[in-house]
Amino acid sequence: MPEQTPEALHAAFAEDGWTDAELRAYIDAIIASPDPRAHLGDLEAAVLAPTLPADPHRDPRFYEVLAWYLDQKTAAGANGQLSLAEVRDLLVNQGRAYLSQALDPAQATSRLQSWKMIQKLRLLEAEIVARAEAGEGAWYPYRPRQMAAIDQDSDWNAANTVDSRAEFEARVLRGSELQPVLVKFGLTYCAHCLLLEHLGAVPAVARRYAGALDVVKLWWNPHDPAMAEITAVAREQGVTSSPWFTVYRDGQPVRSGYGFPDENGEGLEALLAGIVA
Repeated sequence: MPEQTPEALHAAFAEDGWTDAELRAYIDAIIASPDPRAHLGDLEAAVLAPTLPADPHRDPRFYEVLAWYLDQKTAAGANGQLSLAEVRDLLVNQGRAYLSQALDPAQATSRLQSWKMIQKLRLLEAEIVARAEAGEGAWYPYRPRQMAAIDQDSDWNAANTVDSRAEFEARVLRGSELQPVLVKFGLTYCAHCLLLEHLGAVPAVARRYAGALDVVKLWWNPHDPAMAEITAVAREQGVTSSPWFTVYRDGQPVRSGYGFPDENGEGLEALLAGIVA
């Protein structure tokens, strides 16, 4: 680790992008410096310059899902395309969120989530720039109707979606007597739940903890009479909003909370600490 001054840390990390840990060290050094205000411009730039994957190539669906999710946060709404200008506005807003969260240890999970979103926004920005240079438009297209639908057809979902009380009792309550079971409770109209769905985040969690943890989904909707039984199960388990994750062991819930795993299955480490290795 370089000398812990703002200047030394900036020289060490600015060229190839910042990790969350590097940013936190930089912020601490700035706060401890004689003139923190002198470093604010460099700090704002650093927050918006995350390290990016060595191999940034992703399936186009990754960008489509991300564009759909983010466009709901813009003035235009879900209009089928997310513009480069909108992405850059979202980057600024996400950077401000990161900085406010970085000063509050209680928001460590939210801070890391913001850093990962800045990383995704930079990847999407590069894709839109490439589209513009190819004459395809300075925006990324998506299909709103398809993005707002749950994928019921994948093999993983078909095998691991709990949709009745009897199945919940068998797969989750009795199943957790053999090994812990993680349940992702998702509202069918929750945008972040659908983002996780289309990114394949929950199956990625299952792969990450294979052999130590069973993972299932439970979709609920208090406005759909056809889902009354499974919605009642969610309510009985204390679920009032989503995406909500609960770990069961020996037939009982042992830990619950909001969860935002990414497409690699990362992001639930605190929830699962001490439950799985």
